[in-house]
Amino acid sequence: MEKHWVLRGDGKEYFDLGPGMKVICNHLPVDVSPERTVAETMAESLSRPVGASPIEHKLDPSARVVILIDDKTRPTPQKEILPVILDRTRAAGVPPDQVDIIVALGTHFPMTEHEIRERVGEDIFETYRVRNHDSTAADQVKICELSDGFPVKVNATFASADVKIGISSVLPHPFNGFGGGPKIVMPGVADYDAIRYHHATTMPKGGVVGNTTTNLFHDETARIGLASGLDLSINCVLNSREEVIDAVSGHVIEAHKAAIEKVRAACGVSLSEDADLAILSGYPYNMFPHVLKPIPMAFLASKRGGHAILVADVSTGIPEAILDLIESVRRRDPLELLREYARGELVIPGAPIDINLSFPGLAMSMRMLNVTMVSKDVSPEDAGKLGFGHAPTVQDALDVLPQHVKEAKVAIFPAGGISLPLREKPYF
Repeated sequence: MEKHWVLRGDGKEYFDLGPGMKVICNHLPVDVSPERTVAETMAESLSRPVGASPIEHKLDPSARVVILIDDKTRPTPQKEILPVILDRTRAAGVPPDQVDIIVALGTHFPMTEHEIRERVGEDIFETYRVRNHDSTAADQVKICELSDGFPVKVNATFASADVKIGISSVLPHPFNGFGGGPKIVMPGVADYDAIRYHHATTMPKGGVVGNTTTNLFHDETARIGLASGLDLSINCVLNSREEVIDAVSGHVIEAHKAAIEKVRAACGVSLSEDADLAILSGYPYNMFPHVLKPIPMAFLASKRGGHAILVADVSTGIPEAILDLIESVRRRDPLELLREYARGELVIPGAPIDINLSFPGLAMSMRMLNVTMVSKDVSPEDAGKLGFGHAPTVQDALDVLPQHVKEAKVAIFPAGGISLPLREKPYF
């Protein structure tokens, strides 16, 4: 009998499928190894910017430069990429005290000094100003409005810079279609109210993983990225081991589009029929709520009322207070929750917007899928508060499935966090 597996932080978890199960998909994103170092890949990408002139053309000794980097929730190797950019600022005569590096947190929890040192490297931390974005800061600057007139402000240091650079990775995203590109600005360095309002009002209007054509969440993010004046967007393409295999640099929209097509080719899988059961891992994510991002993949791959087994490493754990809140709201109407969020009535005021958005997302998933979580980090009781079943291994989860599912069509996503079923199916 063929052994199947999914990835997790400490290797692979193997399992056997029953004789009545038919595998209709077993998709691991293209798993090529890098042909060049990260520095070489970045240098090549910067030499051929898409839709923009080389960044060297914008740099001069008087320039004030801001570099936006993503935070620890993303696998972008900032420590290896930043020196390539900073070599260019030095070559142009820009002194270190005219360069700011901002961790584009959005509304995520701030990174500690130790975490920032680890992310950017000791030399860079000691030489340049590196700080977290504060989405509640009073000095943020309005740069545009959403299409319905809601104002959007951004980090004041970023807004006033002469040269603006963003560095991130392009991964499938449950609402924006894909991460990277203009998302380094919105929500990366935007103000809390704009992030809350944008996410709550646009998510029901096409906000689904992989969708960039009829998705207001994506379109408004792109508009804000354009309005921000970002001069250079660096978009990393990763393999399933979180290694950079390619990069596209250039215009905030055009370079992002080009990178998305590379990710579609690497991560996308065509499905001609619905699965009864999806088995997937949260890899490469290992923090809450990001580890839940593969659930939309299961939704896209499965029939309504189907089953999903999610293998989840949650290294940070899940705060008890958040678990209790999720348990209290997950049966509520998700659209009403989003309307409340748009009015500023968050389940956890001041908490990261993505954690608040996990509530309507979980409410929708519970209506569409029966999810069993396989985790050593989350107890059966805590999985129950999320609305999930629990099993210690995938094999255990398979053994307790209803009989009709044991003769099922199965879709397997060994790296669910970076897999992409190429189907359009709205959440709402």
